[in-house]
Amino acid sequence: VEDSPEYQLLIASALSGSNLTFASTLKEARESVNSRNTYFDMILLDLELPDGHGIKFLSELKMLPQWNERPVFILSVDNDILSKVTAFTVGAGDYICKPFHALELKARVEAVLKRVQEKQRSADFVKIGNLI
Repeated sequence: VEDSPEYQLLIASALSGSNLTFASTLKEARESVNSRNTYFDMILLDLELPDGHGIKFLSELKMLPQWNERPVFILSVDNDILSKVTAFTVGAGDYICKPFHALELKARVEAVLKRVQEKQRSADFVKIGNLI
């Protein structure tokens, strides 16, 4: 969820090979998230958007059961500690300050998605005593 075309291009470049959907407003983001035809592994969320603040959207997402465990990254020019603490308190998985380097974004996204996938794989098994 990013309203800047320049940052959309940077994100697309950093995460090339991924299936990306861009929203420029919170309204578009809500429509995409609520679409029954769409599944997202994660969201990259700018805080300052034309129709509102990303923290409100993050708190809405984290109230939905399907988003409780999925990561949401904050991308923001806001570098103050209060904004970061608020984002993490509401449920952000990471906070990346703009400007950022494409390689850093890619590394952070891959690391978080890898942890999520490992957690999902381990949840596919039940261990009782010596039985798995």
